[in-house]
Amino acid sequence: MTSTTRVEAFSDGVLAIAITLLVLDLRVPLRDGLHTSLAHALARQWPSYAAYVTSFLIIGIIWVNHHAVFGYLGAADRMLLFLNLVLLMFVAAIPFTTSLFAEYLTAGRDALIPSLDPRCGCASQPPLRARRRADRPAGRARTPVRPVRGRFGPSL
Repeated sequence: MTSTTRVEAFSDGVLAIAITLLVLDLRVPLRDGLHTSLAHALARQWPSYAAYVTSFLIIGIIWVNHHAVFGYLGAADRMLLFLNLVLLMFVAAIPFTTSLFAEYLTAGRDALIPSLDPRCGCASQPPLRARRRADRPAGRARTPVRPVRGRFGPSL
């Protein structure tokens, strides 16, 4: 078993890249193709903005919960590393599902399918919680951050 520092740094990097990739799906309306005002052209892209904000908040909540879980852990074993990789696999797919969600947001029922991906990623957090150890390393706070639950985040 090793310290959780490397796992946290790797996870923070993956989460930061995923959250950065979200903004690449926001497009500037082409100036030559504008037949209305810029404000109107931007307003027509509301599904992209809605998907961006939703996914940004989901990744942010995952990061806060991840931080809270690792605040309890004393060390990282092989099982924890694999559980963390499963979580990061789903997080890495969020920019793709955000694009899909934005494209089909006005399509009705079909838009619900891509929204399941963040829920799947969040479903991998309870096993991480189950791996918490009672023997926290010295110097770590007892409860560094409370995980977000309920109305404001993915239910865990």
